[in-house]
Amino acid sequence: LKATPAKRSASAVKAPLLGATRAGKRIVAVGSYGTVVLSDDGGKTYRQAEQVPVSSTLTSVSFVDERTGWAVGHWGVVLRTEDGGEHWALQRFNVSEDRPLFSVLFFDTENGVAVGLWSQVLLTADGGRTWVEAQLPKDAVGDRNLFDLFSNAKGEVFAAAERGGLLRSADRGKSWQFVDTGYKGSFWTGVSLKSGTVLLGGLRGTLYRSTDGGDHWA
Repeated sequence: LKATPAKRSASAVKAPLLGATRAGKRIVAVGSYGTVVLSDDGGKTYRQAEQVPVSSTLTSVSFVDERTGWAVGHWGVVLRTEDGGEHWALQRFNVSEDRPLFSVLFFDTENGVAVGLWSQVLLTADGGRTWVEAQLPKDAVGDRNLFDLFSNAKGEVFAAAERGGLLRSADRGKSWQFVDTGYKGSFWTGVSLKSGTVLLGGLRGTLYRSTDGGDHWA
């Protein structure tokens, strides 16, 4: 299995999109068939990126400034751009198993974390060129899929997971604590507000809230 570049098409702007973020004032969104679309007018119009080296589904994207960013997806793909999302380079592509990465979060141009299927957590300290797997407290976490990474003002990192799970790290993903929210369904996404309140959203329109950094939930 080889990576095949995403096809350029006028219909790319209508493709299903799974992740989006800002690169300075630009919006960068990623989705099915290696689609990357860009908007420079606040989301009013989008156009397809010039070059993407994979046609597999992309699930998440993270930028540290207006030019430098990463995208992840199926087949463990990691892509990097240094021109605001116009052109992308392939950094990781694991053809031995289709173990998708569902979310990526970079803290600066060198250090980042990505999470995915079966409690996979990958760390990089060289801008995505190499990745190592973090060790999780398996007795508590099990093989939960990890769906979304987000951080708070204190620099803590959270990973929303299936079966009501939440992982929390105080050292940029090197070690993790499992938090049992009491919910039994999947959490798809989360966000930390300026006040410090953490919100988790999941199945059946469920919204959970914590005002103490994730220790207690309602």
